[in-house]
Amino acid sequence: LCGGPVYLLGLLPRPSTVVAGYQRLVSSLLPVPVAYQPPRLRIGAPLPGQSRPFESGSVTFQVDASDAVGLQRVDFIVDGILTGSRTTAPYSLVWPPIRGQHSLKAVATDLAGNSSEALAEFEVK
Repeated sequence: LCGGPVYLLGLLPRPSTVVAGYQRLVSSLLPVPVAYQPPRLRIGAPLPGQSRPFESGSVTFQVDASDAVGLQRVDFIVDGILTGSRTTAPYSLVWPPIRGQHSLKAVATDLAGNSSEALAEFEVK
């Protein structure tokens, strides 16, 4: 190997036992997604360094996220406070503006528990 991280995608069999009619036991293997590669994540709005007018009445956050296994959720964190989460695309959130400098951190978490973060600093004038 070349010394870099190795990413795998596959199915991990997990044993399960189910009680089915008349108390008969049925055993099977359930495929569980396993991924070691984090989700892809990009903040589309606001762009880093962008200035928004306070008079606009709201700021819309837009995040593009994807993952080979599937996404569990995208969290929107403004100035260190969890402001909202989305579990389906489009991953967007409308935020009531507060004057000043702000930071948006978006965190995408996939079904295997891997996560990625993206940051954008913006201003409301």
